[in-house]
Amino acid sequence: ELQAQVAALQEHNSQLEDKILELRIEKIKDFGEYLTNKK
Repeated sequence: ELQAQVAALQEHNSQLEDKILELRIEKIKDFGEYLTNKK
């Protein structure tokens, strides 16, 4: 029972990490475009 909960939490965590990574990449891309357009 506990192991199932731990596994579910780990799965949830890895999904969150993926999401955070995606958002970071988007921000970096947006910032790069902003810098490019500023020139």
